[in-house]
Amino acid sequence: MESQTQQADAPADLPSGSDDEAVAAFAALDPSEQTKEPDPADTPAEGANEEATAADPDAAPEAEALVEVEIGGKTFEVPAEVQKAVLRQADYSRRMNEVGQKEKVYEERTALAEQLVEGAEKRAEALAEVRAIDARIKAYDGIDWAAAKANNPAEAAMAAIELMTLKDQRKDAVQNAANVARELTEGRNKLLSDQRAEMDSILRKELKGWGDELGTKLTQYAIATKVQMKTLQTLTDPAIVVALEKARQWDALQSAKQNLKAKADDAPRVAKPGAPRQANPKQDAMSRLRSEKTMEAAEAAFLSRM
Repeated sequence: MESQTQQADAPADLPSGSDDEAVAAFAALDPSEQTKEPDPADTPAEGANEEATAADPDAAPEAEALVEVEIGGKTFEVPAEVQKAVLRQADYSRRMNEVGQKEKVYEERTALAEQLVEGAEKRAEALAEVRAIDARIKAYDGIDWAAAKANNPAEAAMAAIELMTLKDQRKDAVQNAANVARELTEGRNKLLSDQRAEMDSILRKELKGWGDELGTKLTQYAIATKVQMKTLQTLTDPAIVVALEKARQWDALQSAKQNLKAKADDAPRVAKPGAPRQANPKQDAMSRLRSEKTMEAAEAAFLSRM
């Protein structure tokens, strides 16, 4: 009906289906229909897009993955970035603790070294006091006590008392020097023990197989190469121990080569009948190994290939 009405309202002189006819039909429409508001029922409700998005799991943003991290003895689930920050902080704290421990050890050793210097000075002073008392006592060696007592009993008695006093003082001075020497020895042993413990810790990281067994082998090797036992007992430099082990291994290798060569030289040659042939030590050694199948033959074959 609407199309019939539009055709009825269009001018009669316009050709059917022309552009002018379409314009005229559009102008004849009710203006209220041209500006008609859309039906609210046709408009999506507010928030419908959000609900649709939430209902679609593929459209929702992915939640950040959590990882476990231990803080203060407790385990927490945190984002990966937080875990990295915690690990960095823990590594920093560990390094600072190591630095602090090293500084503490350095301070303790410095204090111990100062005590050793002071102890050496005290011992020197104590020994000097003993020598001074000995010199004063020596002055009484030439006295004729019987004549002195007969000629002047009072002076003889006074001299005898002074000599007894000096001897008591000497006894105290000797005891004091012994105490200082004992303290000095204990301090030196403590310093040496700490240094050797540090050397041992370094060697366990840098020298493969380091332990009591290898330490015994190195001691025996060092003594065999004319190293003094006193030098070994006070050794605290790990670099010297590493160099000593390399020298021991090199000497062992050279000794093994010499033993193999000596066994190969002593091995009997197998003579075969027939015309003389050009000697070939490698072939001879392999032939011997195939025929004898002994350890000596194997060593000789190995050496011939070297």
